[in-house]
Amino acid sequence: MNTLSRHRLEEKHDFNRKQQMTRRPMELFSTKLTTRIGTWNVRTLYQSGKCAQVTKEMDRYKIEILGLSEVRWNTSGMTNLNTGHTIIYSGNTKQNDHTKREKGWHREIGPNGIGKINENGKLFADFCATNKLVIGGTLFKHKNCHKVTWVSPAGNAENQIDHITISQRWRSSLQDVRIKRGADAASDHHLVIGSIKMKLLAQKKLVVKRRKFNVGKLKIPNIREVFQISLQNRFSAISDLVIEENDINNTWEQTNNVILETCEETLGYMQYKHKNWMSDNTWVKVEERRIAKEKVLNATTRQQKRQTQDLYIEKDKEVKKNCKQDKRNYVEQLAQEAEITCSKGDMKYPYNTTKQLSGRRSNSNATVKEKNGNVITKIEKQLKRWKYHFEEVLNRPPPTDPPNIEGDRS
Repeated sequence: MNTLSRHRLEEKHDFNRKQQMTRRPMELFSTKLTTRIGTWNVRTLYQSGKCAQVTKEMDRYKIEILGLSEVRWNTSGMTNLNTGHTIIYSGNTKQNDHTKREKGWHREIGPNGIGKINENGKLFADFCATNKLVIGGTLFKHKNCHKVTWVSPAGNAENQIDHITISQRWRSSLQDVRIKRGADAASDHHLVIGSIKMKLLAQKKLVVKRRKFNVGKLKIPNIREVFQISLQNRFSAISDLVIEENDINNTWEQTNNVILETCEETLGYMQYKHKNWMSDNTWVKVEERRIAKEKVLNATTRQQKRQTQDLYIEKDKEVKKNCKQDKRNYVEQLAQEAEITCSKGDMKYPYNTTKQLSGRRSNSNATVKEKNGNVITKIEKQLKRWKYHFEEVLNRPPPTDPPNIEGDRS
């Protein structure tokens, strides 16, 4: 009975985890629904399995948008993961940014901040004043343990240095901001979550992405033969119709409909399946590490604190070790599959595998600068700078002493 119950619990856990791996499209910043956003200093994403752990915490706390800092990536911007999550990442953060309210920033800083403001905090408050922003973590009454975003490993120092800011115009739309100490990603910073419910927002229709047909089925002889016969029958039916002369639009519309209907009936659409390279054993280790963190937070004495911290460090090492091994096994499996498909003459799968294993794409939008090094932001000035650059590079004077390429014929 106990074995059967354990199997049922494991199957339920696997089903819930697979349901979380695919995120459904949602409506952000709605007037009827509450949107949960967050910010988290994860210290680094240059660890195997760290992105998967962060996305799992996103699903657990039902966060739609999560901004990450100190990810240790060279660029800043936005990236899409295989699970459907969108991560906004930035590695430029300031430390020791206390936000206790002081005179001069009554519109930017609320009455519920903690700590004493320092130079970085003053710069941050001036930035908010310049851009008409308000710091959300100082607006709502919470216990100090629900406002502190960073705690030292020894537990003797704590600060409020991670913030969510919002425009003063939409200050009333921000319903709550607080930290979640239970979120675990092997970081000494806590997850900060804000709830937003817009009062006035123009409703936009969801744009349906173009679906691709499964053209790979045409390599199967039986399906290719059925596709050709169906396409010929449909075109023969169109040729019997009387079409006005020089009516190119009507001809193109009928031809396009014939091809689309045949592909939909015979080939069908592509079904995208994202593989989770982390094993079930690794996810069990991640859950054990999260439970160990809860024990650290609930420890009351110094001895309990020391014991629970040692247990957490041990579980963190096990998670990192298992993630590295799972990543290595996943890469080897992809390499073997790419080698098999390449031997069969299918070069599309090896290309996609190489593209997948190459990592993140670099930001192609390079800044345009003047000769003195100043960055040009306006498009008109950027176009003029490119024009001047190509005129200088391509329109060169002819050489004074050109070489004799014909040579001496005598």
